Amino acid sequence: MKGDLFSSEHVVQPSVEAGMSVENAKCVKYAVNGEMLARQGAMIAYRGDLRFERKGQGVGGMLKRAVTGEGLPLMTVRGHGEAWFAHEAQNCFIVEIEPGDLFTVNGRNVLCFDASLAYEIKTSRARGSPAAGCSTASSRGTAGSVWSARATRW
Repeated sequence: MKGDLFSSEHVVQPSVEAGMSVENAKCVKYAVNGEMLARQGAMIAYRGDLRFERKGQGVGGMLKRAVTGEGLPLMTVRGHGEAWFAHEAQNCFIVEIEPGDLFTVNGRNVLCFDASLAYEIKTSRARGSPAAGCSTASSRGTAGSVWSARATRW
């Protein structure tokens, strides 16, 4: 077989610094140096010394998921390396959260985020609203914290 497909120019180079970057419109690359959180089942590839652990939602979270089907199943990613995340071929966006900002997103649209974010998962109670009964994730961050969400299909 001849060709340059396997030449070094086509090999993904390791990240120099920790954090999140858009790999392409459908995929986010996260260079992990410590800990981060991601939607369970969203990791599509990784390299390096990373450990993936299911993050429990407690008894209240389990009951909410059982009754409403909503919630945000998360996993903790620990170690040093790189991981790529995608979910249902949706478009990916990175949102920079500044100190004191509050960012709320539908729980179904969360892909991954920095472990330094304080977050809370709630069920919307607005009657007559298209979001009624949906889980939302709200977070407060520090400068440099990022959140990735997938866009809904139009």
